[in-house]
Amino acid sequence: MKCIEDEIPFEVPEGWAWCRLLPLTIKIGAGSTPTGGAAVYSTSGIKFIRSQNVYDDGLVLTDVAYISEEINQKKSGSIVKPKDILLNITGGSIGRCALVPDDFDIANVNQHVIIIRLVNPELRKYLHDVITSLYIQEQILSRQVGSGRGGLSAETLSTFLIPLPPMNEQVSIIKKLQDCISYTLTIADAQRSVSDLVSATKSKILDLAIRGKLVPPDPNDEPASVLLERIRAEKEELIKQGKIKRDKKESIIFRGDDNSYYEKVGNNVNCIDEKIPFELPEGWAFIRLNTAWELISGRDLSPSEYNDKMMEFHILQVQAILEMGILA
Repeated sequence: MKCIEDEIPFEVPEGWAWCRLLPLTIKIGAGSTPTGGAAVYSTSGIKFIRSQNVYDDGLVLTDVAYISEEINQKKSGSIVKPKDILLNITGGSIGRCALVPDDFDIANVNQHVIIIRLVNPELRKYLHDVITSLYIQEQILSRQVGSGRGGLSAETLSTFLIPLPPMNEQVSIIKKLQDCISYTLTIADAQRSVSDLVSATKSKILDLAIRGKLVPPDPNDEPASVLLERIRAEKEELIKQGKIKRDKKESIIFRGDDNSYYEKVGNNVNCIDEKIPFELPEGWAFIRLNTAWELISGRDLSPSEYNDKMMEFHILQVQAILEMGILA
């Protein structure tokens, strides 16, 4: 008899017991890849379950491989049965664990999946919760052996200590856990709905803002055209001082006497009415993003910078509009 006091990780309630996984099982073992590997897989036959088919919330068989009945019989020691527990024991998905449904027919597994078959299948839902808990998952990750994909051996797994409550309490724990998970998912769905609503509302507010409909206009405000002219004058002075170079492709958008919008680039003037997305309030002005950045920063955007700065400038403008709306 050996004292294992130093192995017991935490105290359990009255009526519970600690036990190794092995005494609860009639089978703990992994499969193997058949000779020939993927070349012997077929499009029908016996399902061949791999680690990509095993998830905590169940088996995903959309991309399952198949093997022949002949190969399945040669691998009779790793045939999957209803009510088994399957556990990934290697690679990036190590620790993922699935319950095999009660009405499952038959399958086989490769060497990356281990079969846990219990003496009393009624324990399997509780044991699945234990295996997927942080308590066991930390042990799985810390007790891998080998290089490359690493792995958890059946022998090591069989020694894991399981906190075992009375059967009725197991049922209560499973129900309570399901209720908590359901409640958590409900909260998550509500948060997503609120997030979607906030996003849609924000988009609508921004649309109103850029159309001049978020705050009432103030006739005493300086028109945007005057602001642009002042900035251009300041830029002209910097050009004269040799601090920046003149951009021959600078865009100037203005409204003509016929109320149409025109754009002047160098010596070329073109009507751009078909490009104007909506009417602006009195005192507003349209400007190209590239020109706006040039006016603000004192230099032109290179082609490689344009896309990056487009998003940056948009964010800055949105923030300014929102702040203006809040303060108004």
